Amino acid sequence: VAGDLFDSPSADKATVSAACSAIGGIELPVYVIPGNHDPSLAPDHLLAPNVTVYAEPQLVDHDGRQLLFVPYARGARMGEVIDRFRGELAPGRWILVGHGNYGGGLSTPHPHEPGVYMPLSRRDIDHSEPALVLLGHIHVPTSQPPVHYPGSPCGLDISETGPRRF
Repeated sequence: VAGDLFDSPSADKATVSAACSAIGGIELPVYVIPGNHDPSLAPDHLLAPNVTVYAEPQLVDHDGRQLLFVPYARGARMGEVIDRFRGELAPGRWILVGHGNYGGGLSTPHPHEPGVYMPLSRRDIDHSEPALVLLGHIHVPTSQPPVHYPGSPCGLDISETGPRRF
């Protein structure tokens, strides 16, 4: 889940419990990063055995594939975070899971969220060569390979309709 699992800076216990129940029913590992809607989400908040929350940027090996998790950080740029891991990334063989805006054309203006959040540029992609980029923040499923916004796992406002995706 590339951020914005909750629409609250600090989700209440009942909401977190409901999410854990739903996620706990999934048999695969579930990785979650905080987004701008749920920036205080922490590793100890989702208490299902198959759920891991990455509240800080982290490079993880999963089944022989590198996953770089980049949660939302106010005022940060995605490229700056990627640069911290550059020496460890295998070009064309790693996946970026982040929360922000892609400057290559995928963005949907939202009246309640002015500005740009954790921008990722085409230059960042060309320079670091990820195999795949999965971004949260834009709540509508959109794709421009290698960048994909899966959309929100839960509708955060009435305009978000259609099937939920992860």
